Amino acid sequence: MMLRGDESIAEVLQRYPKTEKVLADHFKSMCLHCPMSTLETLEQGAEAHGIKIEDLLKDLDKVIKKGE
Repeated sequence: MMLRGDESIAEVLQRYPKTEKVLADHFKSMCLHCPMSTLETLEQGAEAHGIKIEDLLKDLDKVIKKGE
């Protein structure tokens, strides 16, 4: 996997803009642009929303690999 889960949500969006739809689908758009997105990691966001981090990372990695 390209991502580990310890990256902030904002960092992932900044580095990989094409991941926005995947993040919005998983987080229901709640976390993407809130002030906490700069501090909250993917793993923390997944845990807070009852999402399996493995599924989120897998879906994000698919989008990132397509963009390369």
